[in-house]
Amino acid sequence: MRIKQYILAIAFYLCTLCSMKVGADVENNYATEFKNMALQSCDKTFHKLELDDKCPNMICRDILVNALAECWKRSMNSELNKRLLKLKNIDVAEFYSEIALQKSFNQATQNVCGKDCGSNGMKGISYNFCRIDAYKYRTEQAIQININKLSVPMKEDIGLKESKIYKNKIKDTNFFNTFSEQLCKMPKNIWSEGNPPVDCQKKVFMELNRFEFTDDVCDLS
Repeated sequence: MRIKQYILAIAFYLCTLCSMKVGADVENNYATEFKNMALQSCDKTFHKLELDDKCPNMICRDILVNALAECWKRSMNSELNKRLLKLKNIDVAEFYSEIALQKSFNQATQNVCGKDCGSNGMKGISYNFCRIDAYKYRTEQAIQININKLSVPMKEDIGLKESKIYKNKIKDTNFFNTFSEQLCKMPKNIWSEGNPPVDCQKKVFMELNRFEFTDDVCDLS
């Protein structure tokens, strides 16, 4: 009996090592594929790799979706840095204010997408798809801010998925309250109308509420 248990333990250990190696190889391959991608080319690369179907299991799928999320995160940071690097040299106070704004966004995104659902937790792929749309939302804002054309709601977006309101989805938009408050205090010159809109924070909340990434990840309805 002990010999059988020993053999099973060794087999499990070897399978685990094999899975870890396959996962590491796939992760390195995806990292290379996405290395020089940005914005919509992130999505194009994702769909190309998805169709290749060289690793058709959930482990590889999770790694692939995570790679897409990281690609959009880099895109977001790249667009934000176009403004932040200039501010650092000409307006230090505003620079730190907008750093704080981005920290609020990052924390809200983590709170929404990485919410602890207990035994019914939604991690991995669901977590990463949530992050992808959050990063897309903020990337489009950064693009509009860089050309002094920010509006609420945004006049266009980068293909964000809308929430299935008809299913009465529970929303977690409140996590973005601090972010929306800080966003509405940004300088007048970045707004398309020369000023933030009337009831700005309320309108930001309504816009965020429209998108799927603010759905409660624990609501499986």
